[in-house]
Amino acid sequence: MDIPPRLRRALSQLAMVHGPLSPITAELVVAPPYPDALLEGERRGLMVTAAAEETIYMPAAAYRPSDQDSGLTLISEAARVTLAGLLTSSERRQLRTVLAQHLLPTDPALALYYARGAKLPDLTRLALERLGPAGGAVPST
Repeated sequence: MDIPPRLRRALSQLAMVHGPLSPITAELVVAPPYPDALLEGERRGLMVTAAAEETIYMPAAAYRPSDQDSGLTLISEAARVTLAGLLTSSERRQLRTVLAQHLLPTDPALALYYARGAKLPDLTRLALERLGPAGGAVPST
């Protein structure tokens, strides 16, 4: 499948997000802005509907989406990893930083994951403080 460079870049940036993608998330991580990235990815069959929690079915590691969910995700973990791998390490780190800062108020555990991945000690400390004593139990990356 031929993916235009602009869409490929947007999908690579979106691939850094662990969890359902929304227009708000896309606006946060996609630069330069590409308002139709999610719709175009879905139209081309690269994205499917996603729930906040997903059940993966083995042995194919397949996800069966519900049409009642509103978020989107890439069609597979292999696609997500491949697309994210198209970014440079500095681009991935910058996106992890943006995501950690954005998620700190609402999801400190996921913010901690991104902060550790971006090697941000101050943000890591803030996320751990928000998580409380159990925060140290979150696996490092």
